[in-house]
Amino acid sequence: MKASLKVENKGVTVPYHAVGIDRDRARSVEAEVCVEESVNLLLNGISLASLTITPTELEEFAYGYLVCEGLIRSVREVKAMEIKWPNVNVTVPSFDNDDVGLWMEIRSSGCVGVKATWNGLDEPLSSAVTVDKDTILYCTGFINELAGNWKKTGGTHCTIIFDSSGGIVSYAEDIGRHNSMDKAVGKALM
Repeated sequence: MKASLKVENKGVTVPYHAVGIDRDRARSVEAEVCVEESVNLLLNGISLASLTITPTELEEFAYGYLVCEGLIRSVREVKAMEIKWPNVNVTVPSFDNDDVGLWMEIRSSGCVGVKATWNGLDEPLSSAVTVDKDTILYCTGFINELAGNWKKTGGTHCTIIFDSSGGIVSYAEDIGRHNSMDKAVGKALM
């Protein structure tokens, strides 16, 4: 039996009736299952992407997506954002709209598309930031603590952004790992 989901009250999980098997015994169980919905991201009113996403933190997602895809460099470039389900329309006056319609993409929670060239991808990144290995190991311990929906369902990905001393900058969960990354980046930028 499928649970109904009201668009105006988006949740992260819904209960489903299922049959649990334990050795040779079957029993009725209720399991929490992750919700995913299609969301349309528009840039200056032009369709940019249709994504399968956990339907929460859409503003954070939009900021992170636009920065991670290289469409904007800063959230300050965004003049307005309107979320009118299932559309997220972002207005960026400085963006050249001629590029948008040429590469509208559709993403499911299991695939990633990227607009990029191969130029410079073979060059190593350079940074003055260093992180001690003990800090890295310390930070990995937070995944199990912060991934609450994953603990309930086993069906989400969690992204955590730390500073170089191990402080949590932001984190997000989503059914798609690329979406959890965009949401965490968007939160950090905001």
